[in-house]
Amino acid sequence: MAQLSPTKYEYQPLLEPDSIRVLQLHPSSDLTASPQCDLIGMRLCDSHQPERAYTAISYVWGDERDSHTSSIGSSELTVGKNIHSALRHIRRRDRPIRLWVDAICINQSELTERSHQVQQMCAIYSAAKETTIYLGDQDGGNTGKSAWNFLERNSEWSVNGDGDEDHSIPAKMEQLLEFRGDLDDVEIDVLGRPWFRRVWVFQEV
Repeated sequence: MAQLSPTKYEYQPLLEPDSIRVLQLHPSSDLTASPQCDLIGMRLCDSHQPERAYTAISYVWGDERDSHTSSIGSSELTVGKNIHSALRHIRRRDRPIRLWVDAICINQSELTERSHQVQQMCAIYSAAKETTIYLGDQDGGNTGKSAWNFLERNSEWSVNGDGDEDHSIPAKMEQLLEFRGDLDDVEIDVLGRPWFRRVWVFQEV
């Protein structure tokens, strides 16, 4: 029996001037699994309601030719490598989360919608309960490990494996002698990343 290939995701039009789409990202404990999502329409004027709260994602698009697929319901959508990686790392193990991601939540092939949504960008980020910055994959180098050791040691909290704020992590990092970093490591590995050279960063911040 032949298997049917997933259909390409088709966007539904946004009906109100302040309408946006929010990505509901399903949980997974498998970091390598492709993201499973739903796109949900909402109005910015309703973003204060707890059940409609969302997190905005700030990231670098990267080379769009290096693409992957994510599942939107029973369909598939082609996304760039960076956002595919961001979704895999940001998702929770225990529950779905709601995100606003420009490359997915905006129909990029519909120029009128794209222009209107870009004009709303400030309102979209302002209405988000928080903004998460995804700087990109860790390359596994020692400088990167040292940089994040320094940052976690000098923070009030860090995110644990379940995606929760963990105030015990800085103390644990303080006890580690391996890859004990300093500001030079942060400057080389973190501040040198493409995110810090994006013009859009000013608006998103």
